[in-house]
Amino acid sequence: MKKTVLLLLCVLLLIGSAAAEGYNITWEGQGATCGDNLGWSLDGSTLYITGSGDMYDFPSGAPWMSCQNSITQVILSDDVTSVGAYAFQNYSALVSVSFGNSLVSIGKDAFSGCNGLTSVTLPATFKKFGENCFRSCKNLTQINCSGGFPRFDENCLWDTGCTIVYSAANPWPVSLIEQLETAFHNRIEFRSSDGTDPYTPTQATEAPTQETFWVTEPPTVPPVTEPPVTVPVYTEPATLPTAAPTVPAQTAPPATQPTIVLATEVANPQPYQGGGSTGSGMVTFRTADGEHVMAVTSLVPYAAGNVTAMRLVTSLTLVDRQWYSTLMISFGVAAVVLGFAVFSGLFFIRTIVRPLGQVEATANRIAHGDLTTRLPDAPYDDEIGRLCKAINQMAEDLTKTERMKNEFISSVSHELRTPLTSIKGWVETIANIRDPDDENYRKGITIIRSETDRLYDMVEELLDFSRLQNGIKLNCEVLDFVAEATDAALFVEARIRQEGLHLVYDEPPEPYPVWADPARLRQVFVNVFDNAIKYSPPEGTIFFTLTRTATTVTASIRDQGRGIAPDDLQNVKMKFFKAKNAVRGSGIGLAVVDEITKALGGTADITSTLGQGTTVTITLPIYHAGQEHLHEPL
Repeated sequence: MKKTVLLLLCVLLLIGSAAAEGYNITWEGQGATCGDNLGWSLDGSTLYITGSGDMYDFPSGAPWMSCQNSITQVILSDDVTSVGAYAFQNYSALVSVSFGNSLVSIGKDAFSGCNGLTSVTLPATFKKFGENCFRSCKNLTQINCSGGFPRFDENCLWDTGCTIVYSAANPWPVSLIEQLETAFHNRIEFRSSDGTDPYTPTQATEAPTQETFWVTEPPTVPPVTEPPVTVPVYTEPATLPTAAPTVPAQTAPPATQPTIVLATEVANPQPYQGGGSTGSGMVTFRTADGEHVMAVTSLVPYAAGNVTAMRLVTSLTLVDRQWYSTLMISFGVAAVVLGFAVFSGLFFIRTIVRPLGQVEATANRIAHGDLTTRLPDAPYDDEIGRLCKAINQMAEDLTKTERMKNEFISSVSHELRTPLTSIKGWVETIANIRDPDDENYRKGITIIRSETDRLYDMVEELLDFSRLQNGIKLNCEVLDFVAEATDAALFVEARIRQEGLHLVYDEPPEPYPVWADPARLRQVFVNVFDNAIKYSPPEGTIFFTLTRTATTVTASIRDQGRGIAPDDLQNVKMKFFKAKNAVRGSGIGLAVVDEITKALGGTADITSTLGQGTTVTITLPIYHAGQEHLHEPL
């Protein structure tokens, strides 16, 4: 037992060593069958098919499929009669195939996608190209056929563009070659092995009696036509028997009614023995008067004594007239359709293409900074007209924004220059004072501190607005709206008194819960109070009121200042906007208030009356548990 195990281990080690060193290992024998009497073996990159008979079809892949990318040559023994379906499909490394001397057929998709094949030689016994057998063999340039005309199944040579060389000793019929070239759309060429043209008179001209072929559809069989029936023509004799009626000479029938004329009875008539002939003939001609006439003659299909045929003659004048009328109507309809197409095209160009060109040109000028350009008013209230109005409105808004930006820059420059000028003057004054206890020295220090605070507040306000525009994160939590409002009132109360003003505030006893950022809510109150202080007259009063509903809380700050003009009221919350009667400032305080309030899910409303004052109302939703998702971060 130990010796057997050691022997097996040695064999496995030898096989592994051979594989590791790159030696070719041949597998064959039991389990290597590919047909009832066929076997296969692989020697390096060459596949051998041995035995006799037909190869199996391999719809799920051949047994050598694991070596698909390494097989470069296939050799079939002389007794192999067929190649199975899908046997070598998409074997990209395959460059050579030897079919032996007994091959009869190649199965479906046997070599499809084998781009390495360049030429194939088939034996004299070959009879059939299977469906898709050489499909998409893009480098296949020549197929040598030494036998008779084989069968070509559907798409067998699709997407190859090769040349088929047949044996000069066994030429193919010219008619079948012509049909093949038509079926292959002239992508396959045919040539005799001796180089002669397949259409020379020396080639066979009749198709085989048993073999058939098709490429994409079976060939169309020409319909079988019956041989023409000769209509007997009867000549009227010079004289007729007295018993026979006299037949007047035939004249052209009137144009309005068809005429049935019986064939003239002949002299010494014989009994009619036809019993069922159906021969007929037709002719159209013009009479001496130029009338278009059609005549139809038909044998009587039954025995009718001396009558053997009937002839129908009718005028085609009405038919020609109807045909002419139909033709004229068709031309008229075509002219109308063509005119409508031209008119609709011109209308499309005038109403769509040209306006869109103007829109494009105007938009480009606006994009390059020309904010004074405008589109003309569109004559129609359609999509183009609304687009023109939207672009004009956009230009108006851009112009307005540009003007406000320039005014803001000018205002901020002035606001910054004023305290800087004051600071510079007092610095120069203090520089000449040696005594710190001097009254001017202390006054200068106080003014410098005040102006520095003013500059700091202005810069901080600009930075806050910039953060709001670029997006900031709100650190929201549950707050007491009353407590936050009271803290803001206490913060500004000293400044209100310093300005000689009065604050009226009645703090509610119960808390008003809200979901907000405490720092941003304090900034809202301070900005509104700052505006009320700046615009209140001396000895004026500022009223601060808090109210609550079932769903909202409201803070109202009202002053007794100069008020805001009605035409400026709708713009006071816009960034950089300064009203006509505005005092010093950057013009972005109320814009910051509006942005923060919206971010907290509330609103900021402003009402004002000239000469009476302005009221700013801040409204936020009441907090309820589970509503933390109400305000998304900016």
